[in-house]
Amino acid sequence: MKNGGNYEYPATVEYPRKITRTLPYHKLAILTGGTGSMIVGEKRYPVKEGMLFHIRPGVPHSIELDKIQFLTIKK
Repeated sequence: MKNGGNYEYPATVEYPRKITRTLPYHKLAILTGGTGSMIVGEKRYPVKEGMLFHIRPGVPHSIELDKIQFLTIKK
């Protein structure tokens, strides 16, 4: 996927089994395959293919995976 410049982003990205972070920007994440859980703030959500998440800046979140691929877009 082109971003308007010369860099071409991969269509999907493989993540390790667990990621925990807090970002300074909004994030949209589309689950393109796999199963697992997403913890946003203090709530845990089971995740499956086709789900879309919006995470606000400054909100701690974790992704715990069986095996998941995300296509992400940030602004």
